[in-house]
Amino acid sequence: MIWETKYTYLPKYEFTSTSKHGDRFKRKDTRQLRVARMETPCDNISDMKHLILLSHHLDVPVHYSFDEPQTAFIEIIAKESI
Repeated sequence: MIWETKYTYLPKYEFTSTSKHGDRFKRKDTRQLRVARMETPCDNISDMKHLILLSHHLDVPVHYSFDEPQTAFIEIIAKESI
């Protein structure tokens, strides 16, 4: 199971000029974060291999949930695409 959620923060504005109607601002930056969680059942050997290999390359820990059904998962937070 893979899910992704995107969080958008309030945009930043910078002052550009002043006119007879007032000050003008230009949008400078809008920060976005993406949070992803990849999960697989512990008894699926092929998917476990892929999950462990991916966690090694991204340098993130593999978490285990020993509730029924037993699952392993990684969570990734990224500012941009990986």
